[in-house]
Amino acid sequence: MKIKDILKIESIIDKRETPSDILEFLDQTYYSKSKDEHIYYGNMHIVHFLRVFLNKDYLEDMFSKIIKLHNESVEDGSYYKKYPEIKPPKDSNGR
Repeated sequence: MKIKDILKIESIIDKRETPSDILEFLDQTYYSKSKDEHIYYGNMHIVHFLRVFLNKDYLEDMFSKIIKLHNESVEDGSYYKKYPEIKPPKDSNGR
């Protein structure tokens, strides 16, 4: 059974809509090395989805990408523009 189908059934049983952030996630893709193609998370079967996220290498790759993007946003200052309540660290001269 596909993830999107499971969530449809759950929304009927719970009488609640699936949250929008989850629906947005389902519209993102995962690159399948074995199939050499991108697959929408929503179209993945639950067992395959779980195997992807149990795969340590995949998680390490994702975390590495997230950390890289975060570090780049701090370096170019866009992080502090997005989160003005967080102040950039002072330099060695106290500025």
